[in-house]
Amino acid sequence: MMTRKLIYYSFFALQFMVILALIKTDKADYLKDVAFTTLIIAIYIFLEFKYNLSISNYIRVCVLLLVSRLVIYTNLVFFV
Repeated sequence: MMTRKLIYYSFFALQFMVILALIKTDKADYLKDVAFTTLIIAIYIFLEFKYNLSISNYIRVCVLLLVSRLVIYTNLVFFV
């Protein structure tokens, strides 16, 4: 349970850093994509806790990395 929360908190922290970097680099047109993927994951987290769904941590991390692909595609440099 604690590992799952750590994975989710890390994902939301990564998404927050992506949003800040997009604003900093004047690529605000990508903000909708980041917000949409964050919303989808937030809905999944809600459903996972409500209906007691469970997937392995490996699959959970792979899905979250796939969803946060904008970091790679937009070639963002954080805190430059």
